[in-house]
Amino acid sequence: SVALSTTVYSSPIDLFGPGRAGFCVAALTLGYGVMQTFLAPYVGKTIDRVGFSPVFTALSFVPLLGAGIFHWTRRRT
Repeated sequence: SVALSTTVYSSPIDLFGPGRAGFCVAALTLGYGVMQTFLAPYVGKTIDRVGFSPVFTALSFVPLLGAGIFHWTRRRT
């Protein structure tokens, strides 16, 4: 988890250069905050209704989804 987080926040400088890396990291942080604002209440309701197993199972696919999005959207040189 820590290694993935470090990779996510250090990859913008490799992808976009030092001039745009700050904006990209700010966008990532904003996206996470907005996601938490809307997603956290639903996750809590799901845990209350059916328990932790479905939530953990669903969340286990998020890193794979992120890697897939990163792979399909990166600029090929």
